[in-house]
Amino acid sequence: MTSLDESPTFPSSASSARAYARVLTSVPLLSAEEEVALAEQCVKARAAVERLRADEVVARERADLARLVAQGARARRHLMLANMRLVVSFARRLDGCGVPVADLVQEGVIGLMRAVDGFDPELGFRFSTYATAWVKRHLADAAGTRRAVRLPPKAEMQALACRDAAEELRRRSGRAPSPKDVARRLALPEVTVERLLAADAVPVSLDALESDAVAARDPEVDPRIGWAVREALAVLPRLEREVVERRFGIDGGGARSVRTVARELACAPDAVRARERRALQILKDHPAVATVAP
Repeated sequence: MTSLDESPTFPSSASSARAYARVLTSVPLLSAEEEVALAEQCVKARAAVERLRADEVVARERADLARLVAQGARARRHLMLANMRLVVSFARRLDGCGVPVADLVQEGVIGLMRAVDGFDPELGFRFSTYATAWVKRHLADAAGTRRAVRLPPKAEMQALACRDAAEELRRRSGRAPSPKDVARRLALPEVTVERLLAADAVPVSLDALESDAVAARDPEVDPRIGWAVREALAVLPRLEREVVERRFGIDGGGARSVRTVARELACAPDAVRARERRALQILKDHPAVATVAP
């Protein structure tokens, strides 16, 4: 059993299931009364810290305040270790998101620390209810670091839920589910699911737009690709959009050279190159472009 005077040591590999199990069972779960008692000690310790910062504290009072701070530190550690099951449970749900589970657990612990420091036992609800939001927020932030474009914590969790639902539907039916199928399963608007699925795709270069746009016309190919291309091109001015569509063959006429596009648009090749550079600069940071996947 882990001592309450020690910080838990987490395994460096996500495959260390037994090490995680030892952390999970190191401290028993707390009853509601025990949670309140520990939380009250934490509150008293925070008040004692504020009092110690005052210049007029006498030596005897300082010793009493220091004792309260030490008790609060032990209570804080106990409250955290007893709720590690909550952190690991949510971290395991994100397994496969591209971030090692061990790293997710560490981020979840940071959220748990924030929850312990902000919990007020007088509000009348269990600590786990309050801590869940903090843990999920930090886990979502950690999972979002793998993306070229970060998502807000709530959108990150929804994107992962969409991916899990899509994978389950694919296993059941043997085919790629449509955004409508995923939306129906999660009770979310279809347009929201389309955006979340696109955001959860693997980033690729804009050079892949040509082949992706052609593939998107195939009904057997994931419809997220066609949506992402349309969403990205919609932000461009008309002339820049025409240049990109013709250069990469997105208009259906196949990829063309700069000179060919210049002839079609009745302008100089240098003008086509300049418009293409401007378009690529605009699209570089667009979420849809960053998340288009083959």
